[in-house]
Amino acid sequence: MNAAVEAAGERLARARAQHRLIEPLPDTVLADVPGAYRVQRAAVAALARPVAGWKLGATTGAVQTLLRLQAPFSAPLVASACHPSGAKLELLPGTRGVEVELAFRMARDLPARQQGYPPDDIVPAIASLHPALEIVGTREQRAALDGLHAIADFGLNVAFVHGAAIAGWRELDLASIAARCLLDGAEAARGTADLVLGSPLLALAWLTRQGVALRAGDWISTGSITGITPLHPAAHVVGDFGPLGRVELRVAT
Repeated sequence: MNAAVEAAGERLARARAQHRLIEPLPDTVLADVPGAYRVQRAAVAALARPVAGWKLGATTGAVQTLLRLQAPFSAPLVASACHPSGAKLELLPGTRGVEVELAFRMARDLPARQQGYPPDDIVPAIASLHPALEIVGTREQRAALDGLHAIADFGLNVAFVHGAAIAGWRELDLASIAARCLLDGAEAARGTADLVLGSPLLALAWLTRQGVALRAGDWISTGSITGITPLHPAAHVVGDFGPLGRVELRVAT
């Protein structure tokens, strides 16, 4: 790993650990998607905290266009930033908002392989499906989001919150699952799970094709169903999946 990549990763890791913002990384170290992932790996290594799974981002064409990307992206979930429903979390510098998502929990390992795994092979390796919330934000002082910087910057992950397992999820049409984001009791956004590459299971299959090794116990957050809802101090956020359950968090004052 070259010195510029290591330095960029260390800057992002320090910013995350210290809850502060930094000047944007030089574009020269983020010239393309492989370069952005090299910085991401350097940042995760420099942070030196256990990883609890993976998140997906830019799982819709509209978001890929916004971020100037040609495909979704992935990033590790840091274990210390994963919380059960009802968590009370700080509004950290650089926070952009919260997204309502669906997350799988793995029952057994799926070793990395070049061709990935088809959905029929993945389902037996999944333990459960959960309502989830992801708080997204940047460690860089940037007015607009940019795809290469997003990939490098821990995939924009700030925190992940998971609800109770959805009963009977294998019998559901996952693509048609609907969710609402409630902010202080009022609907702020809504969407359906077909937004994430056609289905959360297809999103998980995409992740396996990226050479990612999945482990038993890993969380896989499959991408936003509702888009980003801005947050404010003392906000109460609910990801409402109707009869399938809900997940919530509160922002500290």
